[in-house]
Amino acid sequence: MVAIVNYLIINHLRSEVVMQAHSLAVAWMGKMSDGRLKDQVLELVTKLPPSSVSEVYRQIRRSGDASAEKVDLVRQAVVQYLNTSRPHRAQRLFTELFAPFLVSDPVLLRASSWIPGVIQRLDLACVWAVLGRQAFRTLTAETQRALDRLVGDQMMDEVFQSAEALALQNRMRLAAIRYLDEICVTPEAFDGFLAGFNRIRHVEARKSLPAITEIANDDHGFVETIRDILVYRKMFEPYLNATLNGLRDGPRSDLEASRRADALVAQVEELRAMLEGSGRRTRFHLMLALSVINVGRRYDVAALYLRRIDGESEEAVAVTAAMVGHYLACCQAIIEFLTAALRITERLADESLQFGEERRHELEAALGRLTDLVQAVAACGLCEDPRTQEMIRLAWERLSTFIAKRVAPLAMRRASAAMSARQQGADDHDEVAWLLDFLARWLQLLRLRGDAPGSLADLPVGFGQDLRLAVQQAIRVEPKEPLEGRLAHLLRLDRLAAPFRYRLAPLLSLSSQNVVKILMDRLGRPAPLEGRERVLISEVVDAARKDVDRSRNWKSPELVDLIEAADTRGLRDRADGQGALA
Repeated sequence: MVAIVNYLIINHLRSEVVMQAHSLAVAWMGKMSDGRLKDQVLELVTKLPPSSVSEVYRQIRRSGDASAEKVDLVRQAVVQYLNTSRPHRAQRLFTELFAPFLVSDPVLLRASSWIPGVIQRLDLACVWAVLGRQAFRTLTAETQRALDRLVGDQMMDEVFQSAEALALQNRMRLAAIRYLDEICVTPEAFDGFLAGFNRIRHVEARKSLPAITEIANDDHGFVETIRDILVYRKMFEPYLNATLNGLRDGPRSDLEASRRADALVAQVEELRAMLEGSGRRTRFHLMLALSVINVGRRYDVAALYLRRIDGESEEAVAVTAAMVGHYLACCQAIIEFLTAALRITERLADESLQFGEERRHELEAALGRLTDLVQAVAACGLCEDPRTQEMIRLAWERLSTFIAKRVAPLAMRRASAAMSARQQGADDHDEVAWLLDFLARWLQLLRLRGDAPGSLADLPVGFGQDLRLAVQQAIRVEPKEPLEGRLAHLLRLDRLAAPFRYRLAPLLSLSSQNVVKILMDRLGRPAPLEGRERVLISEVVDAARKDVDRSRNWKSPELVDLIEAADTRGLRDRADGQGALA
């Protein structure tokens, strides 16, 4: 149980999860009834994502705790939760056939056209909805009843490995292949299938992603890919697993990416030969390189792969389409993520930023991904290729214009308001600091791409001027005005300054008696110095030491008092190590 609790605390730092994990540990060590212990487990797992619940289950299975009865009790509770939260068992059994290829990628749902080789979980659910009605309605009900009977107190994933479940899965696979083969030779039936699929897909996408503005219709290539997976999965899966596992292992480097690209060329050719020997015309060997992009997101390896193969080959065409599709989708996703947050902001009277943790995470991930793509498309020449150059340029310009005209001005207005909030601090201070960091990363990406910053060029300079004025206001102290809270405001300014690599300590003049008063007031308070507070004071005190050392005949008594107060608080030994963190 200790291993389980440690796993939860390390991987889930949300306070409610950590508190619940501690409660579970207390219940485990105490004399709590079996029923109450089981309730504690269920209360915990409901706060975790499904993948983490599955990991908790694996931790329980590996547990060597002597309390076997308690371990079994916790196992039963987790199994009960997982099985009841996943009632569509026949669908999940069918979905297992596509597991190595599946992604849950809200960014790629923003693509303006179908991306070769992408199989979203959402897409597969829509395929199942159509097949379940048209290909094997009776078999679906039979499979569901059989799985409900088999589950009992076993994990559904374990049941799926039983001989009976695998036989049912194979029957669904063969029925789906027969149905897809039939509609592929009947244009009217095929168009009907695709229309039904796209209709369901649009509805489901808008349910899960309300802010989405455009959803591409999937084309014939998607149906062909689904069919080929059902036919060739067993032969193909070892290659895919070896490739993707290799991409995840070890640190990334140019040499490692080059080796992976060489291996990918050889494996794709080997797969092509095997598939051609099967006697059926298929392009399924392309899925290996496409999965490197769609599942592994190793754009650097894909770029090197493109440089090693014939640019006119079907492999190059498919991989190029996937790379460009990811690029366009990333640009569109960033615009939509920002737009959703700005709409909330614009509804508020004071324009307070309301991004939220989830939206910030989405934007950070999308911007990091776009950074990888910018490097990759440049490395394989897609920015200069006449077939892709215009699409890449237009998507980039649209995103750049949006950030320059909508995001940057709002960020500067909110930064100015945050810098003026001397007493309590702005309600959206954390959001403002994050948005400034996002803009700083965007400027770095502009430079990486070789673009001129344009209207954003003066943004760091203007921010620096506003920061200096804000610091002057922050250290202005009227007679008999309390000093409490002044240092907290300086630390808030320091946090806003960090994204643009400004440091607050050099802006705090040692000749200002108010600066010394503010620091002396804090050093005289018993509360321990923490984090940036310690760093900022240490940097100012270090500057004071140097100033005093340079003065041969006269030494400022205020600075001497400040240094002595700092030494009393033990800052001398830590100043050098902490100063670089500011």
